[in-house]
Amino acid sequence: GTVVAIEQLPVSMEFMTIPKLAPHVFLKSEIVNRAAYPLLPGKVNTFVGNTYTGASQLKKVAAGEKFDLFFGSDDQVTVKREELKQHKQAGMFGKNRVAYRYRIELTNFHKEPVTVALSDQLPIAGDEEIKISLEEPSIKPDEVKSDGAVTWKTPLQAGEKKELTFEIVVEYPKDREITGL
Repeated sequence: GTVVAIEQLPVSMEFMTIPKLAPHVFLKSEIVNRAAYPLLPGKVNTFVGNTYTGASQLKKVAAGEKFDLFFGSDDQVTVKREELKQHKQAGMFGKNRVAYRYRIELTNFHKEPVTVALSDQLPIAGDEEIKISLEEPSIKPDEVKSDGAVTWKTPLQAGEKKELTFEIVVEYPKDREITGL
């Protein structure tokens, strides 16, 4: 392939992970296209300094527009997510209540502090009789979106290991069976 342009763009690096989908912590950077022209769709090779960090697909980015680039996973920050247990209990007012308990462990092996944007996903109830909530998070999330995405911005000191626990609670009428969670 041909090198079309080499742009040096200032980057702010962010660590992000969605351990429900992949047990890795990725480096992400939000970049503003400071060039006076759009960046065309295609393959982008990324380097940090002279180190090749991988290739991403880029969609068309207008001049001045923000876009995210992913720089592959960082094995110096690890994440582990496990389901501890689920318990079903008869709730109040003829409802069933099932709680799924999770533990996520983040460890920073870098020699400097990092902040990891950790995301998880609540199931979406396609039905107003089913209520889904995040309960007893050991660390309060920074954001809970209407699509069920939950994000914690988690600072970790050099060498620190941090544990986060939470429950996803599903309440539904006793005469219903729910599947597919």
